[in-house]
Amino acid sequence: MDLFISEQHAQEMLGVKRTTLWKLRSEGKLHYSKIGRKTLYHLPSIEDYIYSHSTLQFSNQNSIKNE
Repeated sequence: MDLFISEQHAQEMLGVKRTTLWKLRSEGKLHYSKIGRKTLYHLPSIEDYIYSHSTLQFSNQNSIKNE
């Protein structure tokens, strides 16, 4: 599993534009790394952000059943 994903992939996962992604990054809500001019986003922090903004939160992730 990759720990970092491209900016485009992060935008697709979150359903946001580049400016919103930059805002989330500058507010410290997403972790990232810059290599030259390329910005890579920390996948676990994106998953945590999605989970924290979900209306459906599980107390035990093992209780998720396949439908």
